[in-house]
Amino acid sequence: LIDDPYQIVVIRADEAGKELAKCLLMSDERRPVTLCGFSFGARVVYSCLRELARQQDIWEENRVAGGDGGGGSGSGDDDD
Repeated sequence: LIDDPYQIVVIRADEAGKELAKCLLMSDERRPVTLCGFSFGARVVYSCLRELARQQDIWEENRVAGGDGGGGSGSGDDDD
């Protein structure tokens, strides 16, 4: 099972999804993104969304614990 091609692709798709989530989180641009995947590309999208949800939970926990992180209601994101 270690060298099973299916398992190797699943692991790589999960790693790619985590990397995609990392890139989306590090981006300076805050605009809507559409993620679309077929076959193992769908696995990449699923893994990306799972990682984004995990990062959101971490952010919310830090926010509740008092680690505001410098952002707030007046962070300047509403300059449209």
